[in-house]
Amino acid sequence: MNLTDNETLKFLKGGPVFLDDICAVYEVTMEEIVDIGYTTFQQYLSVLTASKPTKSKEDNEFNELLDSLSDFQYLLFLVSIDPQMNSLVKAAFRFFTHSNATFSFDPPSIVLGPLEEKCILDESHFYEFQRLLKRMYCIEQEGEEIIIYDDDSPAVKKLKMKMRENREKVARAKAKKAAQEKSDMKLSDLIGSMTLNNCNLNI
Repeated sequence: MNLTDNETLKFLKGGPVFLDDICAVYEVTMEEIVDIGYTTFQQYLSVLTASKPTKSKEDNEFNELLDSLSDFQYLLFLVSIDPQMNSLVKAAFRFFTHSNATFSFDPPSIVLGPLEEKCILDESHFYEFQRLLKRMYCIEQEGEEIIIYDDDSPAVKKLKMKMRENREKVARAKAKKAAQEKSDMKLSDLIGSMTLNNCNLNI
């Protein structure tokens, strides 16, 4: 994957990346993360980049619901039935886009900013929004190879090295988790490991 492009240069500069005429996606500063707390930052990032959960082996009704909904529709379903999730998703959008979010269920969409401006994040734009967030915060995306080119700037090379390092850490964590699943683990061990492997969490 060649990261020498306009998107990456904007990330390095620290400026926002604009998603069509819908919203700006901001790369937050370390100060902003410290202000809200790292745990909250992880929650915001996870909830906006998550996919719907895997099917249950016992609950057929839940499985039918999952089959009928896309990842985007499932997120809207959650915010419609769970006030706490509604508040969390709104706070996450406000943190990364500096805009208030309003949820619409017919048709499925998220309106960012004042309603009269009609900045509508529909399903296809939402997946592009997720892609930007994942790339901006170096969340592993399957199938992408990180290649360091001779003509990359020192800053880009440094970024790619950091992404490689993060990917290796995730791979080691996955391998360790797979090995542990064959051993006698307690519930507390599993819960503790979830906080370290947040990239694998879903809604």
